[in-house]
Amino acid sequence: SLPASPPTMAAPAGTPAAPAVPTVPANKNTVPAPPPPAAMYIVNGIVMGEGFDAKKIPANTIASINILKGDRATFLFGAKAKAGVVMISTKLHTTLVDSNTVIKDNMKLPE
Repeated sequence: SLPASPPTMAAPAGTPAAPAVPTVPANKNTVPAPPPPAAMYIVNGIVMGEGFDAKKIPANTIASINILKGDRATFLFGAKAKAGVVMISTKLHTTLVDSNTVIKDNMKLPE
């Protein structure tokens, strides 16, 4: 059978001399792609659970952030790390048990 309608050519709004841009009619039966897998977060050596929000860590308490990607991440942390690993170390040893619980230890880490 033939498609419902072929792609059409339309110029971007406000630019009549611009080259035509192909547009494809939306198909109401398409299923949206699943979201990409989330990176694994490790804060002060502790793996954070799903839904962890790194934005809750005050920026002035972060000592370092390291990113591991690809084979290195999966080699070190297994299949759970296939989307990468974000390793965060804080200046004061602050442990985030989950997205709502913070345990502070006033031991200052070596600089």
